[in-house]
Amino acid sequence: MALRGPFLLRSSTEAAKTCVLLHMGHSRPKAALVIAAFTLFGCQPKSDTIYSKAESSEGGSPTNGAGDKNGDGSGSNEGPSKPTGPKKPFTDITIPEKMLSIPKPGTGGYSTSSHELGKLGEKIDAALDNQRQSWGEANTVFEVGGAKLMAKSDLKIMDSKRWKIEFFTSETKGSINRMYSDGNKRAMLFAEKWSTLPSSPQPTISSEKLLARWPMEFTRLMFSKYQNGTPVWGKLFASLEDGTGGFSAKVESSTQKVVDGDRKIYRVLANSKDGSRQLEFVVDGDTFYPLTIRSIVKTGSGSVDKLLWTCVWKTGGHFQAKDFVIPQGPGPQ
Repeated sequence: MALRGPFLLRSSTEAAKTCVLLHMGHSRPKAALVIAAFTLFGCQPKSDTIYSKAESSEGGSPTNGAGDKNGDGSGSNEGPSKPTGPKKPFTDITIPEKMLSIPKPGTGGYSTSSHELGKLGEKIDAALDNQRQSWGEANTVFEVGGAKLMAKSDLKIMDSKRWKIEFFTSETKGSINRMYSDGNKRAMLFAEKWSTLPSSPQPTISSEKLLARWPMEFTRLMFSKYQNGTPVWGKLFASLEDGTGGFSAKVESSTQKVVDGDRKIYRVLANSKDGSRQLEFVVDGDTFYPLTIRSIVKTGSGSVDKLLWTCVWKTGGHFQAKDFVIPQGPGPQ
């Protein structure tokens, strides 16, 4: 499959040290699409998925998506570990603090925008609904409850009937989750279990529940269109605009110069009244595709959970129906 647009790749031999920004095809790269992912992630470790959780001094060891015993990124190993002498120091994932930080309003070249927040959400819904031959390369990073993850996933959309969506959640730790539609059937692999997705739109959750769940579950909720057939962005942004759940939100914009000319980028910053939840959204003002989503949640125990999702979108390729075949055997019957 040939695709145009900016590509963010890692060297297969020195991935931990080398990142390559490669443009393929005849069109010029649109830098605004890669600003979020490229500047935030830089060079990542060789494994596509790295999940770690500090173990007690009683035993156990860190695992990752490329080296755990199951080989599936779940980080689970069969049977108890056998004592073999003093435990080696735990090797943690290093996540730069700035990567999971939410900026203050008016920084980074952004200024207040007059764009209505609810209307912006509706434009995102419309843009995603009209995606054709689109490929997104997403990165998910989180620090939740002592666990950390850095992972890569793909979003492949041929049209409204054929798509494959990959995502990670803090709930499923290092295991990748997938939603499929082959044009006839729809299925989801979540927490390593298969289920059939509904073929018609389902009732939506209330605005209050949506905002209550979003900070910790957005890496799944943002794909509600695929999971249950109902768009989420218009409702989400309208709820923030109305102050639902004690949130206040601000829309900003920045005009950034890229190879093709000027590109407007929108940024939405939202905070709960009690200061326990912070949200950030960065949206491409040309395509209206989401580029970056962050959340910071202060828990009742005093700890702080942080999540980040970024995506580089590419268009102009050509998927085929065979690219969206639902796996047989382990899939839903």
